[in-house]
Amino acid sequence: MHLHKIFYALGDYSYQAGYNVFNAYQELGITGVVAASDMTAAGLQKAAQESNVKLPGALSVVSIDGTLICDIATPALTSVTQNFVQIGIESVNCLVGKSATRLVPVTLVERESVTTI
Repeated sequence: MHLHKIFYALGDYSYQAGYNVFNAYQELGITGVVAASDMTAAGLQKAAQESNVKLPGALSVVSIDGTLICDIATPALTSVTQNFVQIGIESVNCLVGKSATRLVPVTLVERESVTTI
């Protein structure tokens, strides 16, 4: 049986926010993080690497966005990927008084930043 702890930290979506929160996660023994953006995840990974934390062995990271950052980060970031073009179209439709035509789906793109249990 696995015991899961849930912890969250408020911040912006920046690289620096991810970098800065790493120590708090490490002190709590966190082994997996879902970061609010690719930039936040990249900052978290950098701080982990500087602390010699094995990625993804000791810490798995999933980001939300799915931008180019996922492919250039080391290890490449697993992401909940969004279709920004379609989100933009639906948003503009709402702004001009049209109904949104659909909920824009997301996909999980598995890369190298997550280990399995």
